[in-house]
Amino acid sequence: MDRSKQGFIDEDIRWLIETIKAKGFFPRSSCSGRIVLLRIPSFGDKRNCEWIFKSHEPVDFKDIRRFVGKERVYFLQEPPIIHVNCRNIQDAFRILDIARKAGFKHSGIISRKNYTVEIRGSERVETPLEGVSDSFLLVLVKEANAKLMRGKERLKRFGDMVERAL
Repeated sequence: MDRSKQGFIDEDIRWLIETIKAKGFFPRSSCSGRIVLLRIPSFGDKRNCEWIFKSHEPVDFKDIRRFVGKERVYFLQEPPIIHVNCRNIQDAFRILDIARKAGFKHSGIISRKNYTVEIRGSERVETPLEGVSDSFLLVLVKEANAKLMRGKERLKRFGDMVERAL
């Protein structure tokens, strides 16, 4: 069972999780990257938000446009993230080294107790949609989709490197 908020593994990252497991590591939570719309009662208060749209794939302008102007909506494009428990600190450093070489520069060891490595992308978009024009929204969606796909390319590169190096 995946320990992410949604409680299950994204289908487009399942192959990578299985690859990591086959190499003797223990993935704990994961997300292949996503585009999310949140309804936020007051901007800056993401703790009390409601998720109103989520996609792990590129989105269409129309998917997002229908939410603009009706309420306070926050747009997020989030990068991939995977938490991996390792048997020892040496394995944690090995997986961290592979992650950084694959382009996940902001990854790190976040727990020495469980030797947990957080593999995470850095490219993200985060903005309120209140008062945005259609031309701005077109650029926003295009940029978010491009960043989402670059994250997925890094996941592929990481998986290939894990396969070869471990």
